[in-house]
Amino acid sequence: MKWKKTANFSVYPNPTSSNATVVIPASSSNGTVQVIDNTGRILFTQTTATSSNEQKVTIATQNLNAGTYFVVVSLNNTVETLPLVVQ
Repeated sequence: MKWKKTANFSVYPNPTSSNATVVIPASSSNGTVQVIDNTGRILFTQTTATSSNEQKVTIATQNLNAGTYFVVVSLNNTVETLPLVVQ
């Protein structure tokens, strides 16, 4: 797997106090979206399917404490990470 410094996906709204949406580009393979806290604990996981269209994954953040989390998308043998700030 390859780690990238820039992400091909986006997370909005960020910061958030309700739901966050992850927008993933069209892909040639299945993937996963995870939310991880600063201790490495996985708090959310959803699998995405191969798609010729962009996909949107909704993350409910109402039960998360305020702080910074990491959204990790594994797709096409690449792992990309963006911060998610919950207020």
